Amino acid sequence: MRKDSGINIPLGLGYIAAFVRSKGFSPFIIDCVPLFRDISDASLEKMKTWLAQKILEIKPTLAIGIGPTTLASVKSVEIIDKICKKIAPTTPVVYGGPLASIPGLEWFFFEHLNAFAVVPGDAEFAFYQLLQALKSGQKSQVEGVFYNTDIKFYPNIIRDIGQLPFPARDLFDSGAYFPSKRRDLFASPFATILCSRGCPFKCSYCSSSITRNGYRSVRPLENISEEIRTLKNGAGAKSIIFYDDCSFLDEPNLNFEVQNFAKMMRNTGKDIVWQIEMRTNIAKSLTQESVKVMFDCGCRQINLGVEKGNSKGLKVMGKNISPEQAIDACNNIKEAAPKMRLAGTFIIGGPNETYDEAIETIEFSKKLGLLFAHFYPLEVYPGTDMYYKKFGSDTHIWLDLIQQDTAFSGSLIYEDVLKKRDILNLTCEAYKSFYRRKEWTLLAKRLLGIHFDEITSSAHTWGESPRW
Repeated sequence: MRKDSGINIPLGLGYIAAFVRSKGFSPFIIDCVPLFRDISDASLEKMKTWLAQKILEIKPTLAIGIGPTTLASVKSVEIIDKICKKIAPTTPVVYGGPLASIPGLEWFFFEHLNAFAVVPGDAEFAFYQLLQALKSGQKSQVEGVFYNTDIKFYPNIIRDIGQLPFPARDLFDSGAYFPSKRRDLFASPFATILCSRGCPFKCSYCSSSITRNGYRSVRPLENISEEIRTLKNGAGAKSIIFYDDCSFLDEPNLNFEVQNFAKMMRNTGKDIVWQIEMRTNIAKSLTQESVKVMFDCGCRQINLGVEKGNSKGLKVMGKNISPEQAIDACNNIKEAAPKMRLAGTFIIGGPNETYDEAIETIEFSKKLGLLFAHFYPLEVYPGTDMYYKKFGSDTHIWLDLIQQDTAFSGSLIYEDVLKKRDILNLTCEAYKSFYRRKEWTLLAKRLLGIHFDEITSSAHTWGESPRW
């Protein structure tokens, strides 16, 4: 985890808790993520003691749900699983999240973790039905819940997510969450919101489209507006980060939808500032009028998935976009709204990527006028095309590699021409190269104002080796 990264409320758990609570159950949420930031032996022992005490206090009876399961959380999940089974040995342990929603990984949960059940995909309704069955003592299997590896896999999909109750944010310790320095709009309290689930694009390295079979469901504007009013009136939210995998699609009505969304934000709360995620080809299709409307309605940052600085790399990643689209998108946005903050994500490494090609991506990041750049080593995720090309059909090898990783938050970095150490070094150098430029300093002074010194002092440390 790189220095100054943020911690967000796990909205998926919040949604599940809110749904089962609306059906009469009394859920509790124990979020261990804030405690896993310090992974010294002493801190881990402290966390284990704390978690055990929490479970003793709550006394879970029907089930313990663990998630969201990701590659980075595998080692922590193993610890949590052992503690839960030690303190509450008769309580069924149920898993969900990205790894639980990928076909072929059922063995990890049933053979490695000895799970009672797995709920893949949109878990709200299926988990509720499972609790109903457990409460009534029924032994019949619940649709959408897996009890062993002998299954025909399919993820649960809720097609109208606008009907779900808003996440149960009251079950979290609000003081434990904060945005990363690169997403901080300097208006507190902040909140995160999902306007949609799923992604129709099938990038070769990303598992997002796999977990919902590529289906994307979108909430109505009225429903989003109601949640924002609830956050504003209840928690006093002044800043919102929209974390959708894909905020909008590049369709003929794109600009109409973007402007309607922005106006909804203005009508819901004039004093709220916000930011969204966008693909570069979609951002390129925004008219200058749309960008101006967004800024006038409180949008202060657009986060772009640029990923690579050359067409070859983008093609390998399955992005179906071009570097030129990123250039055009950034120029268009800056011209329409000069004070709009732009951020971009970039990936280092990949099949046949050379040192010079990685450097090309780093240099490209400096040409876009971005206030913030995020650099990541390419990680291989089970179930993706990238994984199968690298490891073939063996769905077990990833666990061995994760457990061999010396870092606590294990990662499966794609090694080819560039080896892991090369990629990590290049990632660190990318941060140094990007943030220690005169051009960046001048841009940061203009856009950050009184927060310039604070962010600059942090930015100059982002090239230090992270705890991957």
